[in-house]
Amino acid sequence: MVQVVAEKGRLILAQCQKEMLAASHLQMDETPLTVVAEEGHGTKRGFLWVYRARIGPLGHPATIEMVLMEFHFSRGKAVPCGILRDFRGTLQTDGYAGYDEVVKNLGLLRAGCWSHCRRPWKAAEDHGSVEATKMIGLMQGLWRLEGAIQKWIRKKGLDPNQARELIRRARAKTSTRIVARIAAYKAELLQDPSILPKSHLGKALTTMKNQWETLLVFLSDPDVELDTNASERAIRNVAIGRNNWRVAGSPRGARVAADLFSLIGMCKSLNIDPHEYLTDVLERVSPHADLAALTPWAWAQAKRRSTANTN
Repeated sequence: MVQVVAEKGRLILAQCQKEMLAASHLQMDETPLTVVAEEGHGTKRGFLWVYRARIGPLGHPATIEMVLMEFHFSRGKAVPCGILRDFRGTLQTDGYAGYDEVVKNLGLLRAGCWSHCRRPWKAAEDHGSVEATKMIGLMQGLWRLEGAIQKWIRKKGLDPNQARELIRRARAKTSTRIVARIAAYKAELLQDPSILPKSHLGKALTTMKNQWETLLVFLSDPDVELDTNASERAIRNVAIGRNNWRVAGSPRGARVAADLFSLIGMCKSLNIDPHEYLTDVLERVSPHADLAALTPWAWAQAKRRSTANTN
């Protein structure tokens, strides 16, 4: 049964990938996965790569999230270069240097993640740095504003265009001021000779300095998120599951698992029953089917319309 789901599901996932790569913005991340070697002797380390697109503005109730996972043994640039070969737009990632050449080779704009920038500051704070506490306090203002924007969008029932305009104006007016204060404090700390480069505070400063240009992209683009937390949430179940099943039984099993994680994960994000969805679409999947109508988001929209008409 799992094999049937995987084989037919792969046709749907190919359509999902086609639609996602046509989006203007993508997020990308990866997480380790241990796999039993093909010859059955020992294990090898591989990676589940996750990429995520969004249809609609941040915080809007009608916004649709699309998430796919792929298994590869490599964490090198060849993997994202292959996945993103047909993508043209803005790629948002953490600070992993493996994406540098990907962005350059494919002509993409790279956006950074404020959450990943914040983490070394938190490590410095945990080691007693008052400077880190101050910097974290400044950065926290960005998340407070984003939360307030999304609440306002829902409260006022703004349409997508209105929502994007609100995000644009709020970031231009308020986020820009917050970032200016962060930049000023960063510059002050960089001039402090007592901060050693290999100290926790020094590492936090270096991270922020190296990623600074990518961290500013969200200020001018309302479709860029402040962080990649949504992508990390998409692979959280995998991280939790590793504590239970430990390893994938084979490379083929890891790829099937990635497909199932993708399909079920998208169902959960769309608040649809994975069993109901898969039972329905797998009966209709074929190479000649209208696959665009069988993606999780298309199926969810059709179900809502059908329910509305019935009522």
